[in-house]
Amino acid sequence: MKKIVFLDIDGTLVEYRIGKDKVSDATIKAIEEIRQKGGKVVLCSGRALSIMDDHIRNLPVDGYVTSNGAYAEIDGEIVHNVSLTGERLTEVLDFLDANQIMYVAETQRYAYYSHLGNKELMEYVAMAKMPQKYAKDARVRDYQGINMFIMFIDTKEQEQKAREFLREFTFIRQTGYRAYDVLFTSSSKAEGALAVRRHFGEDHETYAFGDGMNDRTLFSVVDVSIAMGNACDILKEEADHITEDVDKEGVLKALVSLGLVSSSLG
Repeated sequence: MKKIVFLDIDGTLVEYRIGKDKVSDATIKAIEEIRQKGGKVVLCSGRALSIMDDHIRNLPVDGYVTSNGAYAEIDGEIVHNVSLTGERLTEVLDFLDANQIMYVAETQRYAYYSHLGNKELMEYVAMAKMPQKYAKDARVRDYQGINMFIMFIDTKEQEQKAREFLREFTFIRQTGYRAYDVLFTSSSKAEGALAVRRHFGEDHETYAFGDGMNDRTLFSVVDVSIAMGNACDILKEEADHITEDVDKEGVLKALVSLGLVSSSLG
């Protein structure tokens, strides 16, 4: 049976917080082998294309599920797109500015930063390897639609107001930060993955690798789920398999143990 392998990025292929900022050559060769055998490999991330560094964007994959599932693209063709547009987009941006909530608004072409130059935001951007060549000042407001936000929320009151006003969104706290992934409640990694599966055909066996809470929905719609050794406990409990940590070649080792690639790659 043909295969589709969905790979999360942060905490799965790389982990910038511990200095693992590149996918190993052996893992890249494994991705290439899957594709040579007729399988498909799709990155499935909370990131938009605009906040993926060039190393990730140049990996030999068939496509992307981005912005926590709001957008999916296969071989340059958009197969799924949920975005905030029009008057509601203006309302949300005005609300964030009025309440002094720092944010990054994700589109696939550009990322719009509310506080370019802010020390905390720039440290976060540098740590997460978010490329500045795709960055714009959010005050420009020349975007057509937003697929997701990253928001930095200071107080419980600020958070409560944001949750009440942004009623069509779900807030997911990022591990180790006061930043939140703010994504459409109607969208998820599962929705993006299902769109990819429909595109390729239902006759594919699907695999997913992940480490965080935003991977739970993805795990619920694939045939085989693999949690990283560094994954959160809830994801490990729900996974079919647990592999080693991101810095111990967890993805590669699981691909070999599951028989998806040759053991000689290890």
